[in-house]
Amino acid sequence: MAQARKSEEELADLIKLMREASLDDHEAQQALALDEGVSFDPPEAYWPDDLGQTLARELKFFYCFVAACQMCNLDYITKVCRRMLSYTQYLYEVISEKRFPLNNNLEGKSVARQSVKITRDVCHSLDMLLRVQNMLYSTVEKRRRAMNVEGDVSDNTETDPHYSPKPGDTSEDDEVTLGEVCESTDGESESEEEVGVQGEKVQPASKKEGPAKHKRQKKQCLVPGCNGFAGWNLKRHLKKVHLSKGEISSQDVERLFALATAGRLKGTEQNTKQSTSKDKEASTTTDCEDSEPKAKKAKKERAFKEAWRKEFAWLMYDDESGKMFCQYCLHFPNSKNKQSSFCCGSQNFQLDGLRSHERSAGHVLSVDAKVAKTKGARKGTIDAELLRLEKDTVAKMEKLFNTAYYVCYLKMPFSSFPHLCSLQTKNGLVLGQTYRNDHGCKEFCKHISQVMKEEQAAIIKNARFLSVLADGSTDFSVTEEEIVYVRCALPSAETITFYVGLKEVPSAKAPGILHAIETVMDEKDEHWKEKLISTGTDGASVMIGRLGGVVAMLQAQVPHVIGIHCVAHKLELAFADTVKSCEVMKQVKEVLTGCWKHYRYSAKAVRELKELADAMEVNVGKPTKADGTRWVPHFLRAIEVLVGKNYKVIVAHFAHTAEANDSSAEMQGRAKNVYKKLTSYRFLQYLHLLWDIAFEISKVSLVFQRNEVAVSDVKHELDRVDLALHNMARRGGRHLQSFQEKVGDGEVFQDVNLKRAENDTETFARNRENILSDSRRFVQQRFESFCSPVLKAAAVITDHNSWPRTRDQLGMYGEEDVVVLANHYRDVLNRNDFDIDEAKDEWLSLKLHALNTRAMETLTKQVFWNQIYKVNHAQFSHVLMLVEISFTMAVSTSCCERGFSCMSRLKTEYRNSLDVSTVDHLMNICLNGPSPEEFVAEKAIIHWVQESQRARRPNFLD
Repeated sequence: MAQARKSEEELADLIKLMREASLDDHEAQQALALDEGVSFDPPEAYWPDDLGQTLARELKFFYCFVAACQMCNLDYITKVCRRMLSYTQYLYEVISEKRFPLNNNLEGKSVARQSVKITRDVCHSLDMLLRVQNMLYSTVEKRRRAMNVEGDVSDNTETDPHYSPKPGDTSEDDEVTLGEVCESTDGESESEEEVGVQGEKVQPASKKEGPAKHKRQKKQCLVPGCNGFAGWNLKRHLKKVHLSKGEISSQDVERLFALATAGRLKGTEQNTKQSTSKDKEASTTTDCEDSEPKAKKAKKERAFKEAWRKEFAWLMYDDESGKMFCQYCLHFPNSKNKQSSFCCGSQNFQLDGLRSHERSAGHVLSVDAKVAKTKGARKGTIDAELLRLEKDTVAKMEKLFNTAYYVCYLKMPFSSFPHLCSLQTKNGLVLGQTYRNDHGCKEFCKHISQVMKEEQAAIIKNARFLSVLADGSTDFSVTEEEIVYVRCALPSAETITFYVGLKEVPSAKAPGILHAIETVMDEKDEHWKEKLISTGTDGASVMIGRLGGVVAMLQAQVPHVIGIHCVAHKLELAFADTVKSCEVMKQVKEVLTGCWKHYRYSAKAVRELKELADAMEVNVGKPTKADGTRWVPHFLRAIEVLVGKNYKVIVAHFAHTAEANDSSAEMQGRAKNVYKKLTSYRFLQYLHLLWDIAFEISKVSLVFQRNEVAVSDVKHELDRVDLALHNMARRGGRHLQSFQEKVGDGEVFQDVNLKRAENDTETFARNRENILSDSRRFVQQRFESFCSPVLKAAAVITDHNSWPRTRDQLGMYGEEDVVVLANHYRDVLNRNDFDIDEAKDEWLSLKLHALNTRAMETLTKQVFWNQIYKVNHAQFSHVLMLVEISFTMAVSTSCCERGFSCMSRLKTEYRNSLDVSTVDHLMNICLNGPSPEEFVAEKAIIHWVQESQRARRPNFLD
């Protein structure tokens, strides 16, 4: 208690000193080393180069930090941080031009993580104060020892009531008692000189009987710099001399007075000076024993006892670490025993500790789980497991599982599950009352997804070759997540691309992304890298960077892996280059964006457009967004709506808006600009040319967005779009030709008068060739990587329609490509007993087989190879490995975009508290699961029964 009071006094003094420093007290500032200011290194200014995405992630971190400060009762820090957080939210809304999604329910583990760090810092600060206090007590202790040894304190003074030894030290080893000096127990004379604390030699006391005789020395004030004599008037001296001048405080007076009287005797005083020599000797012996240091009670050494193994069957002991473990809790962990000392190792070698763990709730759950496993629940067949439940119970659980699947598949909230159950009960179905809540629905969803994941893991383990597709995005709760897909071939030769998992990335840099991908894939197959042949990613530098990108890090582990940039994204970039190459093309895009904004943010404009369309008796569509989208078809749709459907109505409405008095200046200015461009013959020529380019590229983009697109499809579609653009330069596209035919030599288009100059046609003809030539060049530049030997070889082997039709040309065709592909994937092919010589012979036989079978010339690529796999697999087993590799290459990641679209519909503003694992289960059901009509709940029910740590009670509330 004395220690606690002393620490409270020290902290009170420190707070008082800080308060005085805040009131510009120079002495207090000097004591705290604040008189010359505090050096501070401010952080670099934040630059919003990513539309506030980085700031949004930091805001989530700030939320958790403020919540942690509030949980740790740091009131002032919480108040300041909340004020700064409001400014940061305002900054985000200014940068991103949208409201920040406030989250009233933070993730518990994130707040706990911040709380641990804050508590650790507070403990460090407390340790610092204790070290300062220890230094102070050490200095005072040295002074006290010197005073006692020098005999500066009287023998018969009272003991210091306020003195306490150094914090944490309960012994009195350093105390020097000035009374009768004890005689040596071994009879030897202590003739050596004892050295005091301050280096002064002190003569040993005489061994004569009777009290020791000390020379009274002059007492001195303990205030530094004061040499005045204090004596018994020390307290008055401190008050009148030092306290009155402000050199010390009132608390210092009491402390210094206590220190000066700290060396007085602690023990039984001698009652009289006339006692006999025997009494004196006994008294001297008693005082000597009291003055000796008090021996500490020896701590009992505890150790592990082998007898405990018989009493506690779950107990394990590690001789190397010297720790005890619970084997049940290690093998069957649960939420209640994760933090148990018997899971991470306990050194509490006490019987009570073992019995306490045996009675804990977490240990009981682990024991129940072990008992359930020993009953052979996992080894039973599906029929055996279903027989454990009654027929009516199985039927009821099937209905509940079907309802839960319907909720998940349609992306409905879990809270709708009990309402659907009530509706079905109203319609006459028997569902009981057990598990009819949102928690039951979530549990059913998890087991349905787990069954699907086990089937996916089996596909990956059985696959000979696979490709990984990955992409990153941020969900509604501003959590950075990585989505992973796998592309591989089934035993039936069908190539599939399916969703594998969603993982929160520890860092948005390449190592963090790669860790998330590896975590997802390791859960499916630990040896997946031995089968990996390619990766599909977007064009972000963190993914395809040559030095530190994710693909480069994978290639360092698996050298034959090919990193493929998504072909649909490449095509989008090529089209964007075409638009940027010409100033008029840029103006076309600005007009499309302006029309969309005009009607997107103004209900008045939309109402007027509809009224005008009704008056003109035409159907009108709402303008769509052409900018900020990823795929070319969106741009094409914007042009079709503007020119194909709404042209006449929009021109009339913009003409009205430009002259209307009730429109704002901004809307009037935009309307005049759009009206001027839409009534220009020159501008409409470029608009229709861009329409034709977008039309051709959009058809290719739709092919590239399919899951089954292969390398040979990419080559074929690129050749087709290149020829189409080349033909446009000669005769014009379909939309441009239609526009020129409708206008002719006149100045009217769709009943709208156009402004036309004399040389508009000639100037446009010259620029058209340059624009189309640049467009072809941009496409070729973006797809230069597909000219690599490996990708060219894959395209040649799999495109059977491009094989020569004569024997002379067919002889050596593709043989070099077979060698290139086999040499590049030598390692992964050798694991499947591949022989290159056999592959060459089979390649020749395969070409002849296709040439002699006339019906195969008309087959599509997919049907052709499926038939070869089914009928001639044994005959062409080696060369079909190369074909399988070619089809497994991941050339498009549009599936990842569809996956993130599904995630956005699941984790909405009203479901922003869903954790990543739950979203992963829901996405697995939505992306990989069958329709609710085709779903069969039998396997999911078995999984639900088997994975339970306790016996299921489906009729508990019925």
